[in-house]
Amino acid sequence: MADWRREQRELNEHLLVQDWDVFGTLKFVDGRTIGSVTALKLLRSYWNRMDRVFFGHAAERKNIRLPRWCFAHEGSDAENFHIHFLLKSPLTDTEQACCVLNSVWAQHHRQTGTLDDLRSEFTQQTPSAAQRPAETTFPQRIPETHGIDA
Repeated sequence: MADWRREQRELNEHLLVQDWDVFGTLKFVDGRTIGSVTALKLLRSYWNRMDRVFFGHAAERKNIRLPRWCFAHEGSDAENFHIHFLLKSPLTDTEQACCVLNSVWAQHHRQTGTLDDLRSEFTQQTPSAAQRPAETTFPQRIPETHGIDA
């Protein structure tokens, strides 16, 4: 048990010193029925697609990938599968990168949502981080003054 806690502490320390600027949650149309195998396949194909969107053929030829860290989560009731992630934006305009991430996720598969869902959410006023619900659908830029600090 002590090894597990030490590993968790070391992972936390490693993640805290990284220069992440995007946090997001990838939710499914129905996270209760999708199953982890299908969800993880969709996640892999989504990130492969995002690598190609941002880096073109170099993503495969030179193995250039978006710097990211993903965490599978089943929700408070252990039945609502979704993915939290941290990402280093490949663009200097982080908000533009978030828009690309959102639109590709919405069009990726019938289980990942629709652009209509995104449009209705984007037209609403964005709440502050303190007001934002725990499970937000969209990647959010981490403000420089409120970034991840050790």
